[in-house]
Amino acid sequence: MNLIFILKRIQSNLLKKKIKKKNIQKFNEFKNLIKTKKFTTFWFLNNLKVFDYFLPSDQNKKFNYLEIGCFEGMSTLYILNYYKNSNVYCVDVWKNTKENNNFLQYNFEEIEKNFDDNLSNFNFNKNKKDSIAAIREYYQSNIKFDYIYIDGSHIGTDILIDAIESYKILNNDGILIFDDIDVSVKNKILNPINAVKIFYKLFKNNLNILYFKRLVVIKKK
Repeated sequence: MNLIFILKRIQSNLLKKKIKKKNIQKFNEFKNLIKTKKFTTFWFLNNLKVFDYFLPSDQNKKFNYLEIGCFEGMSTLYILNYYKNSNVYCVDVWKNTKENNNFLQYNFEEIEKNFDDNLSNFNFNKNKKDSIAAIREYYQSNIKFDYIYIDGSHIGTDILIDAIESYKILNNDGILIFDDIDVSVKNKILNPINAVKIFYKLFKNNLNILYFKRLVVIKKK
């Protein structure tokens, strides 16, 4: 099974070289857009081109998009700005958690305010709730998604649970994107990359790995 992940990483290295040459103008336009907004971090830009590569080529396409872990809303802004017909759902607690205390030293009241200000001109669904509670709420309401971006807790057990619950509300041919899976988390039961590997092993008959590096992209059959 580990051979699959090694091969996918090699393929992803080659694909990344190709992706770097695409949509340069779009990338520069977005960098100019975020200069007009309130952002204190720019992590999303590191993987933007890869993220964009797996989105619809038709910017008029209608799709349901769920983001778990939104912070100041940069990735949400990207979707809302370029995909006007998308239905966007945002889930975050916007408060200090045990993990945040270890990794993210921010005033989350200000972070949430930045999120609200940055996206004030757009229509979307904001759900200030624990991810599992939110996902199960969508499941009970029979709301399904074509794209789910998991960028919340970086604790492996949380990532695994988010992935399993997200699988239930992901449409067939839907895309699941994991961010920062190579982050090293010390003294934890399960690190992010192994969480993703376990998730794949659980549902491998119904999943295809499209990209496997710091960003992982998996398609549901």
